[in-house]
Amino acid sequence: MRICIDEAEATIARIGASLGKAIQGDLSVTNIVNTARKKAKTSLVIEPLVRDLIDEHKKNTGETVRFHRIEGKAVFFYFQKKEAY
Repeated sequence: MRICIDEAEATIARIGASLGKAIQGDLSVTNIVNTARKKAKTSLVIEPLVRDLIDEHKKNTGETVRFHRIEGKAVFFYFQKKEAY
């Protein structure tokens, strides 16, 4: 499961770095991407900034990134409290 979460976070960062690309996500995800886009204007800076903001959000809330495929194509990203394993 850890690999999928890392890939989801990397995907959020890549999409966030593509300034013209919209991301399908909950309010927390879109706020992170929008914050990074406001702080930096080049994709080389935005991608690591999104990763940092995701890490900060996880640390502050105890939530992890989750994702759900919509009709097998689009991916919706969201944060959720960690489940007990």
